[in-house]
Amino acid sequence: LMTRADKLIEEDGEIVGVAAGDQEVGCGAVVIASGGFGHNKEFIEKYWPDAHEQGDGVWAISGPKAMGDGIVLGEQVGATLGGHNRGLLLVTPGFNRDLELGVPPWSILVSREGRRFASEMAPYTVMAGLFKRNGGMAYAIFDEAARLEADAMPAGPSWTSENLLAKAESGEVLRADTLEELAALCKINPAPLAGTVQKYNEDCARGVDTAYFKPMGLRPIETPPFYAVEVRPAIIAWTGCGLRVDPDTHVIANNELPIDNLFAAGEAMGTLHGDRYIGGGGSYGPAVTFGRIAGRNAATAAAKSAGLME
Repeated sequence: LMTRADKLIEEDGEIVGVAAGDQEVGCGAVVIASGGFGHNKEFIEKYWPDAHEQGDGVWAISGPKAMGDGIVLGEQVGATLGGHNRGLLLVTPGFNRDLELGVPPWSILVSREGRRFASEMAPYTVMAGLFKRNGGMAYAIFDEAARLEADAMPAGPSWTSENLLAKAESGEVLRADTLEELAALCKINPAPLAGTVQKYNEDCARGVDTAYFKPMGLRPIETPPFYAVEVRPAIIAWTGCGLRVDPDTHVIANNELPIDNLFAAGEAMGTLHGDRYIGGGGSYGPAVTFGRIAGRNAATAAAKSAGLME
């Protein structure tokens, strides 16, 4: 227990045990359920370039031992991988390592071109993809009136009135007396930003977001000073690349055949999600579901290896 496995023992194409250093343990089957690789920078660069592009600001909510051990073990015995460049990134201003799901609805998200590109309340499951299509980063823009009332519309620890003021004083949040000056600080074209804010303010007056149909949080951006918070999809919530498996969770080899007595489940699997995360419970549910399938099939395989079943 509490020992990191570093090798699978293979005989005649079958997995018959696990090794940890000079210790070997024989078994009838192995289930790899080691999680993802959120804390392995080398693997992030290799298997998830979109996350790697966010630089040093990327961090993972997983435990520190999420190093992709399942990939290492599987590839030693010829396993194939699936889910390259897939995973779930959450948007964050990067002030602190707090789990956040997005930006406040009382702000607007604008690209480097100064244009809105999504509802600020878009599901967290698709937000990183929207960022990718629009330059990989954005600014959350709001005014002093919104900052003063931020605590009445909670959006996470980064977005409290006091914290935003402190970050503006330190320069981590950009602040200016006019939108034109704010655009200069953001190094974006002031004309599109001015047009974006004007259109948004008109929608606020009508009470309808005609661009992206944001259901709540509409408030005009008109009271100086104005603020811009740089935000990026940089919180690793789930890594998508992992061992390819068949419907019975057998790990698939390079010859496209299952590796006898080797199974995988949970985040160690790489063939579960598509380009977008499926939503809340998209990691826990499959871990339980496929964990049960893998456990059942591994038990059957072990019983057959021991001659207890035909």
